[in-house]
Amino acid sequence: MKNKNIRITSITVVLSILLMLFVLPQNVMAASNTDVSVSYSTHVQNVGWQTSVSNGAMSGTEGQSLRLEGLKVNVSGQNLGVRYKTHVQNDGWQGWVSNGAMSGTEGRSLRLEGVKIELTGSNASNYDIYYRVHVQNIGWMSWVKDGAMAGTEGQSLRLEGIEIRVVPAGASPTFVTYNTHVQNIGWQSNVTDGVMSGTTGQSLRLEGIKISSNISGVGIQYKTHVQNIGWQGWVSNGAMSGTEGQSLRLEAIEISLNGSNSGSYNVWYRTHVQNFGWTGWAKDGAPCGSAGYGYRLEGIEVLILPVGSAAPGSTSNCFYETTAPAPAPAPSPVTPSTPSAAFDIDASARANGYEIIDIDMGNGQTQRIYGYYVDMSELDNMINNYRVNTLGLQPYLTSGVSQEAINTFRLRAAEATVVWGHIRPNGQSGSPYPMDENLASGTNATDVYTRLLNSPGHRAIWTDTYQDYLYSVGFQRMEYDYSSNSWMAAGSATINGVVWV
Repeated sequence: MKNKNIRITSITVVLSILLMLFVLPQNVMAASNTDVSVSYSTHVQNVGWQTSVSNGAMSGTEGQSLRLEGLKVNVSGQNLGVRYKTHVQNDGWQGWVSNGAMSGTEGRSLRLEGVKIELTGSNASNYDIYYRVHVQNIGWMSWVKDGAMAGTEGQSLRLEGIEIRVVPAGASPTFVTYNTHVQNIGWQSNVTDGVMSGTTGQSLRLEGIKISSNISGVGIQYKTHVQNIGWQGWVSNGAMSGTEGQSLRLEAIEISLNGSNSGSYNVWYRTHVQNFGWTGWAKDGAPCGSAGYGYRLEGIEVLILPVGSAAPGSTSNCFYETTAPAPAPAPSPVTPSTPSAAFDIDASARANGYEIIDIDMGNGQTQRIYGYYVDMSELDNMINNYRVNTLGLQPYLTSGVSQEAINTFRLRAAEATVVWGHIRPNGQSGSPYPMDENLASGTNATDVYTRLLNSPGHRAIWTDTYQDYLYSVGFQRMEYDYSSNSWMAAGSATINGVVWV
């Protein structure tokens, strides 16, 4: 009987050890995927309280120069709670609040400048809460965790966005890492979790990409649509898709997850496409970009989020496709400096997606230019922010401009890349009805805003107290370099126009 009791005790001990080795880690992993969730919402300047998001999605805005004013956070599952406090303009650090209470202010137009968040509850030591913020003039800062400060203090910089996630203690806060090979730049540094890789406003093509998952049990695979090649085969987990050293543009991409834990996550991605701008967010293997247009990818953002999380943004217009045959590539020049008679520069421009515009020079001649228009709506947002928060005026309306006015502004932006004047090259006015406009070189919204703001004459147009329509457009002129058989960026300009109603 005594020996039997010893055997039963031994079996019990072995079973207990097995439970500790296998059952507990599985429970922790399950909790990291579905049993623990963090949700949060922010009060945004001119917007108010946004809809709650969760598990690493962005709350707030990016590229709109709007301050965060308040924050609410909730954590559910595994006997966890949360507390947090914010550093507020003029007030400094507020006291801790918990579990969905508001930190910050509402109705006082005060910016959040910093935030601290930490877990509470009986199981808090088994998890880390990570958070990062998007800060004025800085962009996305690094992830911090468990009560460390995110943001700035004493620099008068507003928080504009925040992302929060809870992971098992010691696990990586980043879900996905990626980098791209960019024309004239080469391989850029790694970025993570929705940060842009590539460029915008520089007319540079993506040529290759590498993507890696940082989540245990989740792999990632991807393939790209490449100029003159089409869709390549799938590659995985940090391998390069695309080309290097061949000067071939990426045109589209598909990304999907695999592995034993992949069913708990979705992969989201969007691309910046020549002439189209940012696409909507695609997910889980859907194509994103364009095909058949001959347009380059210029930037990409990738996110992995738990299943059930809201989409990180609009899901419209993820992929543009045309069945029209692509123009045949132009033949090479006879010599590096002289084009052959057979070379068709217009066909080459169309193949690269450029506009072809003939400008009346006022002397009986026209000048043909090539390039593409640039959406400068971000500039309109910056100007409205200045009118509302600096001048105390109503914002301009940013929709409702007539098509005739839009066409005029677009043409003026193209003309300005040839002749830097405020009237057409033939001396005629560019508008048949009352309107005014500002002109600045460049198509980078931030640079253009600075140029216009620092010029009293240009800035004066923004101070008008009437409710007007605002429309901004840029034009990037391209020139064909016969010595290198490639298109090169030349002049660029932005028209910031106002229409009186």
